[in-house]
Amino acid sequence: MLRSYINVRQLDLGFIPDQVVALEVDPGLAGSAYNEWVRDLIARVERLPDVQAAGAVHARPLARGAIGSDSTVVLEGQPNTRQSSRLNPLLNYMSATPGYFAAMRIRLTQGRLFDAQDHGRSPRVAIVSESTARRLWPGQNPIGRHLSLLAFSDGDPAASWRTVVGVVSDVRYRGLDDARLDVYEPAAQSRARAGYLVVRSSRDAVAVAATVRAEAHRTAPRAVISGITSMQEVVDRAAATWTLSAWMFGLFAAAAVVLVCVGLFSTVSLDATRRSREFALRIALGAGSRDIAKAALRPTGVHILAGLWIGLGLAIIGSRAMSRLLFGVSPLDVSTYVGVVCLTATTVATACFLPVYRTTQIDPASALKRE
Repeated sequence: MLRSYINVRQLDLGFIPDQVVALEVDPGLAGSAYNEWVRDLIARVERLPDVQAAGAVHARPLARGAIGSDSTVVLEGQPNTRQSSRLNPLLNYMSATPGYFAAMRIRLTQGRLFDAQDHGRSPRVAIVSESTARRLWPGQNPIGRHLSLLAFSDGDPAASWRTVVGVVSDVRYRGLDDARLDVYEPAAQSRARAGYLVVRSSRDAVAVAATVRAEAHRTAPRAVISGITSMQEVVDRAAATWTLSAWMFGLFAAAAVVLVCVGLFSTVSLDATRRSREFALRIALGAGSRDIAKAALRPTGVHILAGLWIGLGLAIIGSRAMSRLLFGVSPLDVSTYVGVVCLTATTVATACFLPVYRTTQIDPASALKRE
């Protein structure tokens, strides 16, 4: 569970959530009027103090869980039919404005991002994620390739072709443990509304939300602004399952370690006290400290080894039962089991050290006299 928690916290989300606020905007407009309103609102927001970047997207990351917009795809050289699309994987479709990638700090790895020239009357373009590029064009340069998104073609197959102009990092849109193949289309060329506004600010992003809301109502008095949240809070909520599990199991594990130390210390101490006459005689007959330590630890060591084997068996069974709580870790991860065995051995050695050390320091004359 600890490794799962670390993996979640070190996960590359594909974007940087710090200082980003997301808002769901609905001005009550449709079609091209909506796109124009969003474009005007983003321009106003970008001029606000402390705003570094702003953009809009069809659905912000982690907005709807596993629900999203899947699009079939046809590649260049394939017949532009739905039968051909069955040969290819479904893509996670997103429409986005040019400023969206800068606001979310989504990395551009190849080509270019959308710009003002990608409007409704210009040639249709698309951006794909790194995983999409590897899956659709393995070992090839995806820039300049053509793909058809039939689900977003307005019924005209000829208008469904897009030219790939850029490749960006993979983004976890539907869950931290749910990586998809992403494809982006300019909002100005899409019939899918970019209904989520994202704003990156140099100060507290949530504090900027009130100003953004005022700007939205200034251009559309009946606009509905909802779902205001910081992207960092969104990520934290998505990771809450692994965070809670790590804390819960960690507390139980810490309690188990304490009980093991106290129990072993008491058991070894009691056994050493009961066998003090035996150890005194061994020392009187010439036994060294190492021999006394071995004699004191032998009965306990047998039980410890048996407990380790039983514990490993139960751990293997139990780990499979809790596999759904793990993230990026196999239920039978070898390094985890080795680490736990080493931790257990260290715990045992710590608990047994003081009683065994006292045993090696027994004065034979005093012990035999007391007996």
